[in-house]
Formats: sequence, C-alpha cells, structure tokens
Amino acid sequence: MIEQPANTGDGDAMTENSRIVAVVKGQLSKFSGIISRDLPKPKQKLVLEMIYGQYLLGWLSDLV
Repeated sequence: MIEQPANTGDGDAMTENSRIVAVVKGQLSKFSGIISRDLPKPKQKLVLEMIYGQYLLGWLSDLV
C-alpha cells in the first residue's frame, strides 16, 4: 500500500517529498562517512552509492 504524503498547506506534496528525500540522503551520507572514514574519496563515494542503492532496493520491494 502506498501512503499519500501529507499536505501541510504551506507547500505541495512534491515539495514535502523532496524534503524527505533530502533528509534521508543526508542521514545515509553521514552514516557512510562514518563507516568509510579511512578510505580514499573515490571509495567513500562508492560506499555511499552502495548504501543508497540498497536503501532504494528495500524501498522498491515494499511497493511491490
């Protein structure tokens, strides 16, 4: 079941979704920075992309 985003009246649902996505990406970025602190920058970016990809796969599987 897909939940409809709550519209607070001060912006549209797309704006609220964008804010949520930004918060989640920020949290994932902070987490990946902690676990990949000692790696070179390219590998840190790879870790972040892998974590974000796993998050999206889990989210997509919830929709199906």
